[in-house]
Amino acid sequence: RQQETEARLHEAMEHGGELCDTMFALEQRLRAACADDDVVSSLLGNVASLTAERDALAARCARLEGYFVGIEARLTSLQTTVRTDAERKSGLAAHRDELAASLREETETREGAERELASYKRLFGKTTRAL
Repeated sequence: RQQETEARLHEAMEHGGELCDTMFALEQRLRAACADDDVVSSLLGNVASLTAERDALAARCARLEGYFVGIEARLTSLQTTVRTDAERKSGLAAHRDELAASLREETETREGAERELASYKRLFGKTTRAL
């Protein structure tokens, strides 16, 4: 019986050794899984951080697009103003040219009238002296 008990004890020890090896392997796998969980948690944290950063960049892009729309509207308005001013300037230049031509005509008419008046004065003077 003692031999039988020793044999059983020996078997139990071998089996216990195998169980220890299995437990050790399981513990190693559990540690690796926990490490993987830590990696996964870290990666999920990175994803959350990157998602927040992406959302912030999207908001910033939307603001910048709004600024560009405003700038384009102001640019269009300024271009319209420049065209209007150029048209008005062109119109004013034409009006100025018309006024200058009219002034020249009036000056010529006045000079002609002055010459004619001078001629009448001379004639009147001669007539007055002749009388």
